[in-house]
Amino acid sequence: MSRVHSLIYCEAIENRQMGIENKLVIVLPLIRIRPSFLPTNYSFGINVNIENVNAQKPHTLQILFKSPDDQIIIDTGRNALPIMSELANGADPETADLSLALEMRNVLMVNKGIYKSVVIFDDTVLGEFPIEVDVLKKNGK
Repeated sequence: MSRVHSLIYCEAIENRQMGIENKLVIVLPLIRIRPSFLPTNYSFGINVNIENVNAQKPHTLQILFKSPDDQIIIDTGRNALPIMSELANGADPETADLSLALEMRNVLMVNKGIYKSVVIFDDTVLGEFPIEVDVLKKNGK
């Protein structure tokens, strides 16, 4: 059964050439989001890693980003994922790992509190991943 191995919030995710391969590079992982003021629009990245994915079958993925009062702020919709014809390092196609990068641009954040991302894979909620949103204090703390 597929499950989320990790979900990382970060300032950005870059695609970098390393040798003959492209690699995703997570820039400044976040344990909380601290804009200068609220309400605001804030941009950040999400890296989600799902394990035990049958790469030979079609799948769908949907990400919801919710406010502290459980209102949906971002809904990616159900997105069809392509069947993976090539796997890195000779991975077993029936238990492959999937790593996805999402850019969340100009996300409206109105209040302090615990926001969360909900990962829905093949119409099954695989998990909810919280992140605190607080205002940056004037002394930078």
